[in-house]
Parts: sequence; C-alpha cells; structure tokens
Amino acid sequence: MRRIIILAALLFAAVHGAAAQTPGNPQLKWSLRFDTKFDNHENDELRYLAPAVNSMTLFSTRLVPAVGFGWSDGNGGRHTLMAGASLTWDISENRTLHPREPIVFYNFSSDAFDIYAGKFERRNLIGGYSRAIFAGVATFYDNVVDGIALQYHPTNGKLELVLDWDGIKTATNRESFRIMSGGEWRPVDTRAVSWFMAGYSFDLYHLASSIGGGEGVVDHFAVNPWVGVDFVKFGLPLDVATLQVGWFQTMDRDRAGADRWLTPGGATIEAAVQKWGVGVRNRLYLGDPLMPLRGVAGVAPFASKIYRGDPFYSAIADTRVYNYTYIYWLPKLGDYVNFEVSAGLHTDGRNVGFQQTLGVSVAIDDNMFRKKTAL
Repeated sequence: MRRIIILAALLFAAVHGAAAQTPGNPQLKWSLRFDTKFDNHENDELRYLAPAVNSMTLFSTRLVPAVGFGWSDGNGGRHTLMAGASLTWDISENRTLHPREPIVFYNFSSDAFDIYAGKFERRNLIGGYSRAIFAGVATFYDNVVDGIALQYHPTNGKLELVLDWDGIKTATNRESFRIMSGGEWRPVDTRAVSWFMAGYSFDLYHLASSIGGGEGVVDHFAVNPWVGVDFVKFGLPLDVATLQVGWFQTMDRDRAGADRWLTPGGATIEAAVQKWGVGVRNRLYLGDPLMPLRGVAGVAPFASKIYRGDPFYSAIADTRVYNYTYIYWLPKLGDYVNFEVSAGLHTDGRNVGFQQTLGVSVAIDDNMFRKKTAL
C-alpha cells in the first residue's frame, strides 16, 4: 500500500512540476448537476440463478452542487479546487440507497493529463470498465471516489489509474481499498490500420481486518484485455460500428478459508452499432461464473463491496453463458441536457430477463456565461 501511495505522489509531482506553476488571478467556479434514473428489472424467469438478480424497480434522483476556484498557471496547466455534495434520494425510501456524501477535490488539467485528488464524482473517470467490474446499481448509487485518479488522454487513446479508499481500519470496520485501471489505444487515422483498437480494464480489491483482527484477509484481481475493429473506418455510414473480443480473468482468495486462489475466467465478445442517436449493443460472456467468494462465510457480507459488477456474471454455473442485448435512444436535447432510454434482454442461454431504463441528466456550470476560451 505504501508503494502505491508513493507512486501516485511521484506521478502527481512530475505532472504538476512540469507545469511550472505561476498562478494567475483565481476565478470563481461553480457547477450543478442533476441526474434521475428509472431502472426496472423483470427477472421472474431467472429467479433460480441468485437473489441478486431478482425483479426490482429503482427510481432515484441526485443533485450535485459544487463551488470553488480555478486558475491557470501560464504554461497550459489549469487548476481547480472545489467543494460540494452528492445528494441522492430514492423514491422507495429505502435508506440503504440514500448515499449523501461531501465532495472536496483538487483537479489539475492540461492537454494530455488530468489529476483528481480528494472526494470527486465517479463520472470524471475515463477508463471504460467492463460491466463485470463495475455495473448495475453501483453505477448510479456509488457516485463518489475517495482517493486519486491519474489520467493520460492523448488524441489516439486514454489511460487511467484510480485508487479508491473504501474503508479505514477501526475497532468495528475493516480496512479496504480498490485500485482500478482502464485504457484504450487506436492508431492515428493516417495509418493503414486505423480501424484497429485495443484496450483493457483492471480491478483490484483488498479487504483487510479491523483493529481487533480475527477476520480473514480477502484478495480480488480481475483483468479484461481486448482487441477490436472499428468498421466506421471502412466507410460504413454509421456513427458507431465496433466489434471487440477479449478475455476476462479473475483471481480471488480468502486467506481465512482454504487459502487458495480461485481463478474463474472466460471469453468476452461485444458488438455495437449506432446512427442518429439510436443504437444496439450486445455483450456476450462465455466461461466460468465470476465472483466466486460471493457466498463464502465471512466474506458474503462484504461481497457487494468487493464485487461491483453485474451479478448475472456470477450466476451462470449451469450454462456458462451470459448475454445482454439492449437497444437505446440518445435524443439531442441541447448542450446541457442528456436523455437516454433503453430496453434490454438478459439471458443465461435458457431463460430471459427484461430490463428497461430511463435517465435524464442536466449539467450546468460557470462556463455557460463565459466565452469558450475562458477557464
């Protein structure tokens, strides 16, 4: 853990030092984001898989106000210090789905680098993570990262490293943290292989013990490298037309149990097409059921922290197949409003579950009243 913190500090110092900061006059900055999401799951035919995939409906609203200061350093670097809150209300009045957290973060930004440090919104991440790593309820309700995100985003790709501190060691709480990384690379358009793309997503979770000890330490690793083809580069009259093929591999261990590594894995295939804001996406997984410690005694109460992926990936022991196909519509409602409607089918190869979502996001900030060249 100490080495990870030292590495993050050195990367921060290298990028921050390269800017040779000479602060100008700070400017007042503010932002206000509104999100609401309706998410309905009809999985009666799949109830035999696991309780985690039972039918349910979630309908929630979130408001994220923030205010702070920003300044330029004269060498292309932009600095921002913000404070606010992420406030979520669930229509069911289920208090377990009421995350309300402060937001306090520093952001350094340049043409190729970004650094976030503190408590910041998860929407600032750029990694592009597999749904087996982060999906489902977690994508809306776990809105705040507590830690550091280091990002590199050249014109032909992106790379990210995230440290998310999930729990501090106390007499009643176990120490835990997550490290995530994701990236994507494409050749420049002038090359003959501009249609090629490659990427990965990575997840590490460490669940230690409380001050009193006695709990078993749990280790979790997952990595999903992939390669793909962008068919738009061949002249197809579509906004999106991609095919990605990869492998998802995990390593899990409960040191208090058998103390051996469990290594489920499988192949991933993803295809997507989109035109005029209407698209179809299919995600197929062929392999072992993932998240093997979900039902293990002593680990089960913490499974929702360790495993943040779609629970369908863990409930396919009989068929070893999971497929999710959905259609969506992203109508253009202006510069500050995003609207999404989707409907999809989950299947384990034998039975089908149905999901419908409706989401609306509104994001405004001080740049609404400034010239495009302003900070």
